[in-house]
Amino acid sequence: MSKISDHPLADIGSVVISDASPCGENVRYDSDFEQLEAELAKQESLSSATVDWAKVITLSSSITQNNSKDILIGSYLCYALLLQEGYAGLAVGLKILPPQKNLWVVTGTGNTPSA
Repeated sequence: MSKISDHPLADIGSVVISDASPCGENVRYDSDFEQLEAELAKQESLSSATVDWAKVITLSSSITQNNSKDILIGSYLCYALLLQEGYAGLAVGLKILPPQKNLWVVTGTGNTPSA
C-alpha cells in the first residue's frame, strides 16, 4: 500500500489559490460547480443515470486546486475518493479537508490565512 502523501491529490487542500485570495473565490455559480452539482444530482434522480464518480473527482479536485477551497466541494471530493479508491481514497480525502479551514479569513481582518 502506498503512502497517503504519494497520492497526486494529497496536498491540494493546503496549497493557497493565490497570495491575494488564499481560499479563492465563491464558485457556487461557476459552470464547473454547476456540472459537479448536476453529476451529483443523479443520485436522487428517478432515471437510470448513475453518478460518474471519476468525473466528480476530476471536477472537485480541479476546483479545489485552482479556484476555491470550498469545504462542500472538498467533501464531495472526499466521498468520491472513498467510492473510487476505498479506504485509501478516504484517507487522502481526510488529508485534503482540514488544511482548507486555515485558509479562510475572518471578515475585516485582511486577506491573510487565519490561524
